[in-house]
Amino acid sequence: MDGVHPVGGSRELAKLLEEHGGILVPELKHYFGLDVRDVLTYDVSPKFVIIHISYLPMGSAFVAEMRGGQQFRGWTEDRYIQVMNLNTQRIANYMFLCANMDSKKKKPPPPLPYPVPDKPVKEDQTKRPGSFAAIAAAQMAAARRKKGI
Repeated sequence: MDGVHPVGGSRELAKLLEEHGGILVPELKHYFGLDVRDVLTYDVSPKFVIIHISYLPMGSAFVAEMRGGQQFRGWTEDRYIQVMNLNTQRIANYMFLCANMDSKKKKPPPPLPYPVPDKPVKEDQTKRPGSFAAIAAAQMAAARRKKGI
């Protein structure tokens, strides 16, 4: 199924339902019209239910839970592509602005990328004291002040 859970039988299904039953029961009904209670009446086998669980879509609540939490819910491949396109357009707009503005004016800060649940948006690392960029910026500023004196 996901590399950790082999396609098993009733024991594996019981474990999944114990851990994620509140999510699995409605999702199996919604996506496949499958009622988990049919396992008890022997209308479907546990292996049949587990196979359906393995084919839940990427944006489902169960897959989101397996990926790390409900912040992943709804994040399908096409949403990641949309965010990538948005970030690319924002960077292109920033580059156009910087290329066409007066060179004497201070450039605006670059845009932060749109946040995705996989990785948090990091703030500008040059502002962090003790970082290489902060030390280099301080030394460059000191050199500029020394030349100006």
